Amino acid sequence: MRAAQVLWKNGTSKAVLMKGLLSAAKNSAAAPEANTQWFGPSTKFLVYRTYNPSLGKDDFQSLVSMPNDPVKQRYLTNSFDVFRYRDPQYFTFLDRYILKFSSSHILKDYLAASRMGFLDDRTVKFSAKDMDSLQDSYATYYRNLLNASKSGAAYKNEVHSPVPRDMSVNWSRLQRIENKSLLVWNLPEQWDHLTVYRKFWWYDIHHCFPLLVNRERNTSLTFMYFNNVRDACLFKNNFHGALLMENRLLVEKL
Repeated sequence: MRAAQVLWKNGTSKAVLMKGLLSAAKNSAAAPEANTQWFGPSTKFLVYRTYNPSLGKDDFQSLVSMPNDPVKQRYLTNSFDVFRYRDPQYFTFLDRYILKFSSSHILKDYLAASRMGFLDDRTVKFSAKDMDSLQDSYATYYRNLLNASKSGAAYKNEVHSPVPRDMSVNWSRLQRIENKSLLVWNLPEQWDHLTVYRKFWWYDIHHCFPLLVNRERNTSLTFMYFNNVRDACLFKNNFHGALLMENRLLVEKL
């Protein structure tokens, strides 16, 4: 507005005025791209904060806009993996998504191509993290989930123990475990793991155990690990929101 006032005071024509305003808007829109020059070679993660737990990889792929280079656009839309940032003890979603890239260079290209995109009805805004900071903060969750995929005993033995300093996250292994893992709220309190196996015998459940039981609020949180991704997805689709012995089940796939 101030730029417009100055131009009008100087007697500038409407055409010149509009040209100046469009140029200013263009420079302002391009500003986020300039931030990419500050990223170091180990910056391979973007973090997006939101309360929306239902975003998927396709939502972040849709942000890429390169109409003049469709080949590069296809490449960038498949250049990253998406992880949900989770509580290290209970595995619940903590309002952040992590985009993992293979290199800082690809991350910069993605950030530049997505800078005008919208998520949650607002312009998307990412914060960049380097490999060390993300792996350090994610190592506890990774260790605990790895143990949970083995057994309830393995999880309980180490859940409160410090994580070794040299422990790093195997992101591919983490993704494979998450794809076969579910969190189930409000299974009947009196059900043990044998009851779960018997009641849901047609699903290939490897094991399950309670992460949390709150008798005062009549709530429970159960970790379920499946032998295959298909049955984990089927269980989630069939039982999320179902009423079981007056308990409303809530099922979240990791």
